[in-house]
Amino acid sequence: MPIDPLAQLRDVILPATPQFWPPAIGWWILVPVAVAVLIGLVFLIRYAYLWIFRNDALLEQIDALADLQPEQAVSELSVLMRRIAITRYSRVAVASLSDEAWLQFLDDSGDTNQFTEGPGRVLASAPYSGRQPGRLEPLFEVCRNWVKTTAR
Repeated sequence: MPIDPLAQLRDVILPATPQFWPPAIGWWILVPVAVAVLIGLVFLIRYAYLWIFRNDALLEQIDALADLQPEQAVSELSVLMRRIAITRYSRVAVASLSDEAWLQFLDDSGDTNQFTEGPGRVLASAPYSGRQPGRLEPLFEVCRNWVKTTAR
């Protein structure tokens, strides 16, 4: 009696369905990396947004000073310029500067000579002298240019 080879075949055994937990090693690596990348992107976008609009806000503050009385405008502009400089540079390097050293710092950091030799000289003397500073638009323009130049 011949043996039927087909009778010895068995049914196909399907593999077990994969379980949800524990995940494969690739997921253990991919998920934390993806989360770190997303967090990094959020901080990068936030930093870029603040960097772009920070200068606009500072320039708007300078423009708003034009509506004040000249003596008050120069005094407020002097305070604003010092705050910007302390924020962009170290407090140690900026806070102790006064008179010619302050103007020289503004010239050096802004790559100009408009503070020691131009309309920016008013920042050293007018806030404390009580004299009428004269036309302020050139001073405002010098300060706007400094803010734009020193933006990091």
